[in-house]
Amino acid sequence: TGAKMSLNRPKAPAINRISRLSASSLSSIVHKTFAESLSAIFRMSATKDVAAVPEYYFTVKIAEALSVSLAKDRIVRMEWPASTLISSADAVQPGRLARHIRHNGRADISIFSRNHGQPEAVIEVKRHVYSACSGPEADIQRLTATLARAPHRNSIQYGVFAFSTFTNANDATARMQHIKSRLAHYHHTADRGGLLKMTTSFEEVFGLDCDDHVLTGVSILQRT
Repeated sequence: TGAKMSLNRPKAPAINRISRLSASSLSSIVHKTFAESLSAIFRMSATKDVAAVPEYYFTVKIAEALSVSLAKDRIVRMEWPASTLISSADAVQPGRLARHIRHNGRADISIFSRNHGQPEAVIEVKRHVYSACSGPEADIQRLTATLARAPHRNSIQYGVFAFSTFTNANDATARMQHIKSRLAHYHHTADRGGLLKMTTSFEEVFGLDCDDHVLTGVSILQRT
C-alpha cells in the first residue's frame, strides 16, 4: 500500500490584531477617573473649592487611568506638540495650520496605537466649566480643527474634552443644557465643512464632602 498523505498542515502565523478604540470606553474611563480624582484631592487638600485644585492633577490621573486600561494596544502621552501630532497622524496639508491650532501648542493627553505608531485620540482637560461657559472655546475649536484636517487619511479618530461643573441641585438640568449648547456652538464655528459630530454626556459625582451638586462632563468629537 502507498504511504498516506499527512493531513497536519502548518498553522498560519497569528495576525497581530488590535481592538478598535471605543468612544464609549473613553468616555467611561474619563468620567470615572475625574470623579475619583475629585474625591481624592478634596480629602488630600482639605478643601471643598474646585478653584483651589490644580488642573494638571486631573490631567495626570486621567492619563494614568487610560494608560492602565489601554496598555495592551496603546501608548498614552502627555503634552505632545500639536505639530508632531498632525504629522504623525498623516494630516499635514499645504499652507498654514488652521487658526484654531496653535503651532507651538501641546495636547494635554494623546493616545497612540502601539501597532502603527499613529495618534488615535486627543484629550483636553478643563478643571471647571462655569455657567458662562467661555473657557472651553479654544479647546473645543482646537480639537475640531485637528480632526477636520485631511479627514480621509487623518488617523485621529476622537477629540475628547473632559471637565467638571459645580452647581446646585435645582439648577443641574439647566446647567447641563446650557453647557451642551455652548460647546456645540464652539464646535460648529470651527467645523465649517460639517465633517464632525459632537456628543456630550454628564455623570453625577457622589460621596463628595461638598455642598454643591457636582457633575463630570465628557464631550467627544468624531467624524460622521
